[in-house]
Amino acid sequence: MLKIVKTYNQKDFVEKDFMWVKGLMIISMKPFFLRKDKRIKVHSFLCVMGLVFYRLLLWKLKKQEEMLSETRVIEELEKIRVVLVKSGDEEPQFMFETMGLDQMRLFTALGLETVLKDS
Repeated sequence: MLKIVKTYNQKDFVEKDFMWVKGLMIISMKPFFLRKDKRIKVHSFLCVMGLVFYRLLLWKLKKQEEMLSETRVIEELEKIRVVLVKSGDEEPQFMFETMGLDQMRLFTALGLETVLKDS
């Protein structure tokens, strides 16, 4: 009986994922005007990969006990902005704009500071 309940709950999880993919929340799965099968397959692949990365991101945040809703995570990440700054003869550098508290918590929890160090 427990296995049946677990399987049913997983079905709900997958259905919610496809609702996200079909919506505008992550990557629009709505049809573009693609005519070639190869392009349609690539578009679908990218949508599913976006979903995989999104679920990985949520898993990582849950593991670190960050208490933001799924939609709030996306909203806050969209607000994080990177700018390219050049001063005088120095090499241009990537910098983050000022972040709010939730953005800073996500930034730290996901280890995004390493993104700029490597560039």
